[in-house]
Amino acid sequence: MRWKLAAAMMVVLSASICAAQTPKSQTRLFAVKGSVVDKKGSPAGFAWVCLKETRSRTLRMKRAGRDGRFSFTFVNVNFDYEIYAERETLVSEKVLVSGTQKAPEVVINLKLNGNQESK
Repeated sequence: MRWKLAAAMMVVLSASICAAQTPKSQTRLFAVKGSVVDKKGSPAGFAWVCLKETRSRTLRMKRAGRDGRFSFTFVNVNFDYEIYAERETLVSEKVLVSGTQKAPEVVINLKLNGNQESK
């Protein structure tokens, strides 16, 4: 009997703690997805996609798939980011992604059009 009472009290206590938390106290995350294309508009398969946090300069890199698509998940809304792509000697323009956006997913299309040496 005591075990059931203790279990019931724990359920009530955990429910009240969860209800007391506000959405502002939780870290919100979003995803950055998109594709990389070359100058002709064809998918730039296996290009490197770089997501750089602008304040601390933390860099996350991923290879785009064969179809040029990429995805970064678990991106923190508390920061702003630059995203760009590289393949061989080509690089895309840098695009600013703000963490203050409200959507759970941001879609970015990157076009390889300039030389890395000139950037």
